[in-house]
Amino acid sequence: MKNKRWLSLIVVAVLLLSLAACQPAKPPTESEKVTPQATPTGTDKPVTPTGTDKPAETPEPTPSGPPPRKGITLTLGLRKNVHVEDYDTNAFTRWLEEQSGLDLDFMLFASDTAESATQLATMMSGNEKLPDLLLSIGNLTVAKTIELGKDGYFVDLKDYLDKSTHFKAGLAALTEAQQKKLMTIGADPVTGAIYAAPSFSSARDSIDAPFAMGRINDEWLKKLNLKKPSNPDELYDVLVAFRDKDPNGNGKADEIPALGSIALYRADIVSWLLNGFVHINNSHGYALNITDGKVWSPYVTDEFREGLRYVRKLVANNLLAEQTFVISKTDEYRGIICPADGSAVVGLVAMHPTLHVVKENERLFEYAPIMPFKYAPFAADTYSYPTIITADCQHPDEAFALIDLSYTLGCSIRSRFGEFGVNWDWAKPGEKDARGKDAVIRTMPENGAVWGAQTNQTWSAGSFPSLPKDRAGAFTNDNSLTARRVILMNQYLDEYIAYAATHSMKEIAVTTELVHTEEELTKKEKIAPDISKYIKKSIAEFCTGVLDLDRDWDAYLATLEGLGQKDWVAIMQAGYTRVMGGK
Repeated sequence: MKNKRWLSLIVVAVLLLSLAACQPAKPPTESEKVTPQATPTGTDKPVTPTGTDKPAETPEPTPSGPPPRKGITLTLGLRKNVHVEDYDTNAFTRWLEEQSGLDLDFMLFASDTAESATQLATMMSGNEKLPDLLLSIGNLTVAKTIELGKDGYFVDLKDYLDKSTHFKAGLAALTEAQQKKLMTIGADPVTGAIYAAPSFSSARDSIDAPFAMGRINDEWLKKLNLKKPSNPDELYDVLVAFRDKDPNGNGKADEIPALGSIALYRADIVSWLLNGFVHINNSHGYALNITDGKVWSPYVTDEFREGLRYVRKLVANNLLAEQTFVISKTDEYRGIICPADGSAVVGLVAMHPTLHVVKENERLFEYAPIMPFKYAPFAADTYSYPTIITADCQHPDEAFALIDLSYTLGCSIRSRFGEFGVNWDWAKPGEKDARGKDAVIRTMPENGAVWGAQTNQTWSAGSFPSLPKDRAGAFTNDNSLTARRVILMNQYLDEYIAYAATHSMKEIAVTTELVHTEEELTKKEKIAPDISKYIKKSIAEFCTGVLDLDRDWDAYLATLEGLGQKDWVAIMQAGYTRVMGGK
């Protein structure tokens, strides 16, 4: 029986709506990107019963636990994706049914996070029957998921996870620190109950992992007989040459020495420059740093101020375009990087190769990767808990078997790449993925795009949990500009990873890595967004000269304190200490 607490339900409704409304700006959806051919994560390959590393013809994993009974129907609640033609006849749905022996039905929520949160809150407050499983509905926080689980709405998955097959195998492939975080963040700190299936994504597995993708025009460097700069002073001299020596050779003073956008995904050249002075990571808003277990703010340091002074110098001398602080639309940014006449006008730029370059433009390949000069931050590792079995589910054993199936390589491949024999096949010996490692599969682009396209092959969304062990690098024989860009992005990632090995702080304090009490979470969600907005605004104003770094610095620090920076640091410290014990 559910322990109905009507006051709590009102709070749930309000919280769900507020969480949906206050989500930080997200990176572009997969449908907004040029579809990458792979998200390579190493060389894991499916294993045949004989133990060889060569994939079987059709290595189909089966769920752990007792074999599911035929004739059982599970209803899955998930947000509707406009790219899916029909969930009932979808190839991914059919595969799940074949592997599990279950019949799957769907309760489709609104595709918008806020609307799905409203729908879920309405169902709960009205005592309506919930779907058997909830897949990424409403962006419930871990704290709220635990509260609702304790109230009897969700099933405790702890014993299921402990006895699982595929989840435990994936968990064992993580580092000890990653395992500890994953199992601690999602658990009730008192009882140890876990009410949502854990999912983990390593920043270093994603081609979008570098927080800002710096590139410099290699053709201009060659023409002016310059070497790639390796520190801020050398960069300043190179940008002066870009400004004054007509590197594009058109006889016009139309070169933009450096350009970025503090508003666009992976284009923040300002934070890239500031990392030559202090570790700044704004992949989840302006994050705090952790050194030897101590949380601290880089935005009040002398090094941060010195970095701002350097960027101000670039702007004042027409070396960094002021558009960097104004541009907020991808099309506008793309139009500057790739003018209609095909010329090159930008020297140093932070850009995402598939978002910020016109599809047919070859200009991208004139730019060489350039690393930040002191610190190389990554987007944070992601610890999430997207899948819940509700108390209304009459077959929780079968429901968890379906969840456990989602942790397999076969499920991961099909959810991303589509149907075996139609959209992909196992890679042939010697074929490499986009990072030059042994490929697990080979895609069939001749049969059309899958991810982000109108399809009946996948659900076009990462609805189920997953672990890195379950992901596969892909080979493609497609020599299109899109495929070449993806290879270029992966080459950048590998160079960035190698550089970051000696130029990156080990940890940053971001929401996804910490455990907060509900009181702390409420307070953090009240103060952290305002602090982050103020830091962003102040960076722009210091760099463009609206604020003076001598006259206005003390007022800037006082405003941060007034917004609650000390509380922010203390809350993040408490959350980190709960997970890692301050170590």
